[in-house]
Amino acid sequence: MNSKIRSLMFFLIFLFFVILALDAFADYECIEDWNCTTWSSCYQNNTRIRTCNDLNECGTDYDKPEEIKNCTYTFKDSEPSCQILWYCGPWSDYCSNNTQYRTCEKLNDCLGESNTPETTRYCDFGCYENWKCSDWEVCQEDGTQTRICIDKHKCGTEEDKPIEVQECTYICLESWMCTNWSECSKEGYQTRICTDQNSCETTYDKPIEVQECTYICDESWQCTNWSDCIDGQQTRICTDQNSCETTYDKPNELQECSVLLNKTQENNNTNIIEPCIESWSCTDWGACLSSNTQTRTCIDLNECDTKEDKPLETQNCIYRIRSSAQRPPSSTGTFYTNTYNCENRTWECMPASECIDGIQEFICKDITDPEQCDIKKPDIVELRSCSTTSKDSFNDTYKEAHDIVEDKELEDITGFVVTGLPNESEKMSLFWPLLGIAILSIMYFFIYKKYGE
Repeated sequence: MNSKIRSLMFFLIFLFFVILALDAFADYECIEDWNCTTWSSCYQNNTRIRTCNDLNECGTDYDKPEEIKNCTYTFKDSEPSCQILWYCGPWSDYCSNNTQYRTCEKLNDCLGESNTPETTRYCDFGCYENWKCSDWEVCQEDGTQTRICIDKHKCGTEEDKPIEVQECTYICLESWMCTNWSECSKEGYQTRICTDQNSCETTYDKPIEVQECTYICDESWQCTNWSDCIDGQQTRICTDQNSCETTYDKPNELQECSVLLNKTQENNNTNIIEPCIESWSCTDWGACLSSNTQTRTCIDLNECDTKEDKPLETQNCIYRIRSSAQRPPSSTGTFYTNTYNCENRTWECMPASECIDGIQEFICKDITDPEQCDIKKPDIVELRSCSTTSKDSFNDTYKEAHDIVEDKELEDITGFVVTGLPNESEKMSLFWPLLGIAILSIMYFFIYKKYGE
């Protein structure tokens, strides 16, 4: 019983050291330790500078002291009016082709390049490669993907250079482009054509090419002239040029009429009274307005000076949504011109409502110059299709398929910097001693179990 207890005790000690090692490795936080030079004298631009380096090389600058601060510069009598001031960074920590590098920049606006500091110097310590690579590119059709690797130390050797080409599984991403929807057919459908720009030969993400719609047929009636007045009635025939099979806007084909005697004619010194029969000719009915009325103009060709049989010039109608394809031609935005009974008729169309369910009402007024057209056309009410901007989620899907983020190693290319983590030597300095203690505990446990009992 005692041996089992001792075995269990040693095993628990082993687990304790393993957990302690892993916890120290995972939770290590690099603490910045900044060492700064003394402040320089005050320069002519009223600033003084110093250089600060992190002794722990944490790669962060959360607690970095300031390196430039304001001061008041006092000119000396013998001093030139403008003296060039330079600020140089630290020398590189690597030796490339027996050369170290640093960068220098001018701190004031003095002209010239006098007293330019050196940016290179000789060194004789070894150069170790420090490769930084960009992210892998998208997998190509040949099953390979590439990246670019750069030695930031510029050693001129490639012994430790990472690979820049690797095999991958090519996945063709569909990229569909579609034409505009066609006009709604009488059957209640409209179509379009969609083409995959990448020619993937798959249709997983292909948009629909046929959809249902509400067909609206605009009646266009053409009528013959009225017949002679027979038995107090006149008739005519009206035909819908668009064959809508509806009669919402169909003009009247029958109207009442009468014969009046109001003209005289002398024949052989005898007054003979002949009847004057009104013969009215009317224009087609205008468009149905939002007030549910439409108008036309009627003229008596016989000039009987009577209006007993004058047809109606105003009638009720049912105002309906008009297809955008029926609006006057040459429409370009708010203003457009149209030839109608005279040349260069000008219309002004302004929105009369907000965009609701894809439809917006416009009122078009005839603003033609009276010198060009004597008669102005009545206002036209148009209903045009409209839409609100919708976000296409395809680009987001495409990005999710390819945005495989690896370690952002190449700071100069990607702009990502991994900060706040210990370097490899610091990690190992904590990990290996603890791991060694754990291994010794295991060895002691097995030796004791085999020989101690």
